[in-house]
Amino acid sequence: MDLTRREALATFAAVTAGLLLPDNGHAAPSPEIAVNALRRAHGLSPLSLEPHLQRAAEDQVNLMIRYDKLSHTLGPGLSLQARVRRAGFTGPAGENLSAGRKSLQAVLDAWMHSTGHRANLMLPQYRYFGLAWARTPAGKPSRYGIYWAMDFGI
Repeated sequence: MDLTRREALATFAAVTAGLLLPDNGHAAPSPEIAVNALRRAHGLSPLSLEPHLQRAAEDQVNLMIRYDKLSHTLGPGLSLQARVRRAGFTGPAGENLSAGRKSLQAVLDAWMHSTGHRANLMLPQYRYFGLAWARTPAGKPSRYGIYWAMDFGI
């Protein structure tokens, strides 16, 4: 199933709606606006939401929930490149993951304070992204309770 950009934006808005409040309780901008504000502040071009990367990020979050593990590779055939190809994205890709943080702002702050994650967010060559999060189902034991994935592409 191929998602159109409009469908990807609708999915993105729906899955992130519950976490758009930053830690201070004031209304936050949309994730696309928040990510691109960081990039603009560093003189970089904005990223566009890309449906295939969105699906790859959603798939990764679901895998991390299933295994209750924060990892880029959760088994054979589950590497980043394999996942983005399976989702239909054919360009080079990168990925940021997070777990346990309860707001988009907290996730972006953590990534900006981590050398490798910051490098992904600020890589000038990236043009596209997908961002997903999910909570562990009620009653399922979990180390983190919530997982995040952001996939980037050229």
